[in-house]
Amino acid sequence: MAHTLLSHRNAAALVLLAVAAGSSFAQTSLSRDEVKAELNRALRSGEIMPAGDADMLLREMTPSRYPAQATVPARSRDEVRAEVQAAARQGALMAAGEVDQSQRDMRPDLYPLLASGATKTRDEVMAELREARRSGDLMATGDADMTLRELNPKRFGGTASRMAAAPVADQRAASTAVMGATLR
Repeated sequence: MAHTLLSHRNAAALVLLAVAAGSSFAQTSLSRDEVKAELNRALRSGEIMPAGDADMLLREMTPSRYPAQATVPARSRDEVRAEVQAAARQGALMAAGEVDQSQRDMRPDLYPLLASGATKTRDEVMAELREARRSGDLMATGDADMTLRELNPKRFGGTASRMAAAPVADQRAASTAVMGATLR
């Protein structure tokens, strides 16, 4: 009786795996022999869910029946300590308590600046700003989400259409009408 029950469980597990393998087959275009080989590998290694309500693989339920899995070589205690100390020096460890921030995020003044990518000198930034002013590539002030060149195409020699500047002109007209002023 126990042998029959075990056979029914194995059959159910094989059917379940075959269905899963069938959908896998449809997605990855595996041949029939490859699917069978995958099933045999899973059976040998215990990487199959047993029949029933168990949320564990056969390997997890009865580890003595299956070969040991290869483990990743562990780091030494000194390597782990060195890594933690480096993270503490940089403020990368999580702050104590229920906050979801690193120590650096909580107290940036206690930690050295992180090295960033390529940086520009002050002279390079100032030259870039002068060029943006000259060409009108600066954002206009106020609610308009446009550059100065888009607002004033004649002044900056741009080819921005009057259609882009029209909504801003309408906003200005409406705001001046409210204030009772006139624009030229």
